[in-house]
Amino acid sequence: MEKLLIETDSDQPVVATVTVGFDDSSSLVFRLDRTDYDQPERSFVKSAQIGREDAYQLAKKLKVSLVELPALLNARFGVDFTADLHTPAEASAIFHELLAFVSSFGIKYQMM
Repeated sequence: MEKLLIETDSDQPVVATVTVGFDDSSSLVFRLDRTDYDQPERSFVKSAQIGREDAYQLAKKLKVSLVELPALLNARFGVDFTADLHTPAEASAIFHELLAFVSSFGIKYQMM
């Protein structure tokens, strides 16, 4: 049930992806994965976790089922992979937009 929202050009020295999906405990997880091949020490992974109950509340506020939540977020925040090449800055922006979006509904998340 994981959805890929953005993936940057894999031929570049810095590659970033943003995914949304559920982990083993049924928490909703947003993940920003940034890999810097030239300077590996600048690579990182950021994850934000929303507990199952809070994810259910978010789904309820958005009028979708819990299992439809990743697809809805993909439709709202995902990019068209065929249109343009995307940058790591765009991936980071989408990750932060996701966090702001869920916060606007009063949903709390935990950074991991």
